[in-house]
Amino acid sequence: MILDNYPWNDVETFVDVGESHGSIVIELTNQYPQIKCVVQNLPDTVAEGVSRLPANLKDRVTFIAHNFFTPQPITKGSRIIIHERILPTLNTLSTMDAKRASNMDMGILQLLNAQQREQDEWPELFRRADPRYRHLGAKKPAGAIRWIIEAEWEG
Repeated sequence: MILDNYPWNDVETFVDVGESHGSIVIELTNQYPQIKCVVQNLPDTVAEGVSRLPANLKDRVTFIAHNFFTPQPITKGSRIIIHERILPTLNTLSTMDAKRASNMDMGILQLLNAQQREQDEWPELFRRADPRYRHLGAKKPAGAIRWIIEAEWEG
């Protein structure tokens, strides 16, 4: 859904942080020939990604070893795009749908030590990560289960 629901024609460079072996950037560069991509991940994953990269994309896709828990060398004006589920506001749901959403959130907490967030929590999450992020909004493409959440680095 993210490949068909973001204005990729306006993008020249895309840095994908932690996206395993680059399956999304391979599709992205196949569909949008103006885009150059960088995939950042841990060294072993980067080596595997390089070995899987089609020869026709080697001039447009680069793999770089990077731990995303360390500072990111991002320049001002870069966009952060997150493709993620957003927890619906529970008081807007029927009792059954609210139970399902709560159960899924509890399962994510138990399995992954993670949580889903409601749409109005994202601006504060970006602010807490670094006040130089500016939350631009979120949209859910028709028929999708994940949202496209966007912020801009103003640092």
